Amino acid sequence: MPNAKKAVAPGGKLAVVLTGNAGRAAALLGALQTLDESGLAPCVVVGASGGAVAGALYVACGGANAAREALYKLVSGHSWQDLTDIDFGAVLALAQRPHEVAGLVQGEALLTALRGTPIGQLGFQHLARPLFVVTTDLNTGAEVVFGPQTRDDLGEGAPYQLFARGPADLERVNVAAACRASCAAPGLFQPVSLEQYCLVDGSLRQRRALAVAAAQPEIKAVLWLHAGLDVNDSFSLVMDYAGQSGAAGLLQALTVGAADAFDPHTSDPALADKVVRYLNLGTAGIGAAEMGKAQALYESGRRSLAAVIGAGALFGPAAKLADVLAAQTDEVEGPRWIATVGAGAKNVLALTDRMPAVQMEFGYEFDDYLAKAGLAKIEPREPGNSALWAKAQLERALGLWRLCGLLVYRGIGFGCKGTTAALRIAGQSLGADRWWEKLTKGAAAVALGLGASRAASAPAAEAPTPPAATPMPEATPMPEATPEAADAPPAPED
Repeated sequence: MPNAKKAVAPGGKLAVVLTGNAGRAAALLGALQTLDESGLAPCVVVGASGGAVAGALYVACGGANAAREALYKLVSGHSWQDLTDIDFGAVLALAQRPHEVAGLVQGEALLTALRGTPIGQLGFQHLARPLFVVTTDLNTGAEVVFGPQTRDDLGEGAPYQLFARGPADLERVNVAAACRASCAAPGLFQPVSLEQYCLVDGSLRQRRALAVAAAQPEIKAVLWLHAGLDVNDSFSLVMDYAGQSGAAGLLQALTVGAADAFDPHTSDPALADKVVRYLNLGTAGIGAAEMGKAQALYESGRRSLAAVIGAGALFGPAAKLADVLAAQTDEVEGPRWIATVGAGAKNVLALTDRMPAVQMEFGYEFDDYLAKAGLAKIEPREPGNSALWAKAQLERALGLWRLCGLLVYRGIGFGCKGTTAALRIAGQSLGADRWWEKLTKGAAAVALGLGASRAASAPAAEAPTPPAATPMPEATPMPEATPEAADAPPAPED
């Protein structure tokens, strides 16, 4: 592995920012391999969402080559179904109490899979180079950053919000748990509740990752690698979005929203003395949940960054590099690169690969590319039948006998509701509701008539005579007391 402390810019070092959804993180690892091969090893790695997983593998494995093997082992043993543990309590509550549903996927399967990689139970303070993972707090909308630093280290006026207040907090959340929180797409995955925080996908605040990277000591160059769609290529965008499920569509929407997160014309004072390069690697028609195409994404990301480095000095004059890349055009597709030089900050350059290798070079001939390159093809674990997968999920969540009881109970309930509804509809079609209304009104009228006739035929009752008042006896006046009687002794008793 190249020396992590090697300087890549005059008087400074390189920080890498990694962003991208789910399975597209493989393209980020491919670009990191190009960095290693070019002697541009980053000193600091900052990741959000799928980029957090790529960065964690890269740092924990000690380089891109070992991280690639760990990634291939992960996708060979897990499909997206294996990483999706449905919360059936949330599914049942969705129809009646949707306001109480925080997410349909528990996220424990993803956490377990991450712990099965070299990431394991590693803490941020035990890594060979600094790693930062960005998450989003839904309560405040602010970023919450996990890393080897504490708030005591940064002091007052920190440029970003750290979770750890002191050294004791560094032991509470390890790298795998932070990556699971950063990948929690809101509405799909259940958030991670930690103290007063409600943590979800870091891609909602991924631009803050740039501030984290730029604030590290001795950093003079920042390379932001983003594995996302080219928003200027409407064909690939529409086809990718329309061909995916609702869950994948949510991840796609996050990707599209994040594509505009970086503004090359930023006037952020923290970037005034930094050389910033933003590269959208492009993923063309590969969906966010297509883990089976990890190898194609890896090779595509590697070749995209290699093409940029081959065009000139990556951290040289931004305008010169943009002009060289603008000259790379295709007769049919037009220019390959979209290059934007910052208007206020001439040291900022944003690039988008409109024709990544995964789209223009590989296509349906990826096997031929692997054969020519002398690379072995991995066998990813493909998703199985959706019905059998859902049944297995239910059995794991409820147990077989409880599942049977639940199905019987639900079946009887639905049967009763269906029978009642059918009878109601049949009665309405035959006019039974009108007959019943007439019958009840007639019965009420007859009852009222019988009550009135019975009251009319009853003899009038005489009013009772009140008893005569008995005269009260007159009070007998008491004799007046005389002085003699007052002084006389009392009469003796018998």
